[in-house]
Amino acid sequence: MRSAATRRVASDVHRERQGTLTYVRVLIVGVFALLIGVLALGVPAPAATAEPAAVVAPVLAQDSTTEPGPELDPQTEADARKTKNKLIVGGVALVLLIIVIWGRRTRNKRKPGKK
Repeated sequence: MRSAATRRVASDVHRERQGTLTYVRVLIVGVFALLIGVLALGVPAPAATAEPAAVVAPVLAQDSTTEPGPELDPQTEADARKTKNKLIVGGVALVLLIIVIWGRRTRNKRKPGKK
């Protein structure tokens, strides 16, 4: 049978461990929120050009010719590469974080004295 002092120490350790787990969870949520914020704000939106609206008569027949799409300037291509690199780095960071959490959980389960 455990003494009252031993039970108090065990409950204190349990409370401390729960506090640490809460801290880790809050930290993980914060990192994800930061990552999503960086990705959302880091990707530049396409610039809207204000052109006056022209009065157009209804079109009865469609043109069979297609116009080529817009040409991407080197700056836009560089932004696209940068965004792609950010996504790759974020994915790698997420995988590493999952590996660390899984490893710690496995290690804690194997500790002697845990039931």
